[in-house]
Amino acid sequence: MIVEELAKEKSVLEQSGERKVVKDDGLVNDEKKDEEEITQKAENEESIIVPASKYYTVAIIKPDAVAHGKANEIIMKIQDAGFEILAH
Repeated sequence: MIVEELAKEKSVLEQSGERKVVKDDGLVNDEKKDEEEITQKAENEESIIVPASKYYTVAIIKPDAVAHGKANEIIMKIQDAGFEILAH
C-alpha cells in the first residue's frame, strides 16, 4: 500500500496531477472533542493575561524536589535570578 501511494505521489509531482483528499471522520470527531476539553480546562483555570512584548519561560519543578521540600528554595532562586513568577 505504501509503494502504491508513493507511486501516486510521484505521478502527481511529475505530471502535475491532482491529489485526492481523504477525510477520516473518526479523527475529525476526536479533534472536536479535544478542542472542547481544552476550552473547558481553560475556563476552569485562572486566566492570566500577559503582554506580548515580554519573553516567557516555563519552569517545571520535579515532583521529587517538591516531595523533599525544595520547591520554595527553587522558587527563591528563580526570583533572585530576576524572573517574575506569574503563576504556580
